[in-house]
Amino acid sequence: MKTKISLPFARVSAFVHDTFPTMHEQRILSVANATTGVLHSASLAISAIGAGLAGIRGLVPKHATKQVDRLLSNPKLDLDSLANTWVPCLLANRAEAVRCR
Repeated sequence: MKTKISLPFARVSAFVHDTFPTMHEQRILSVANATTGVLHSASLAISAIGAGLAGIRGLVPKHATKQVDRLLSNPKLDLDSLANTWVPCLLANRAEAVRCR
């Protein structure tokens, strides 16, 4: 059974910004949007992420899906590098992960 997590976009965006302070601002927005879509769709399928993002941000699902697809196909988005920063941040202090840098 899929469990949807409800977090406001502003909180997700602040977490992404605090966790990756050197990331380009537009990429931070895209990662926050995609993360919000994942949380609200409870799926890792690109179309479901886009639909979740569209539902929470009031966007057209087709355009939100295209935005997620562009982010994931961006060669400048290094998922290994993000994981190397993000995972230790969460494991260090899960209760206060939003404040982690």
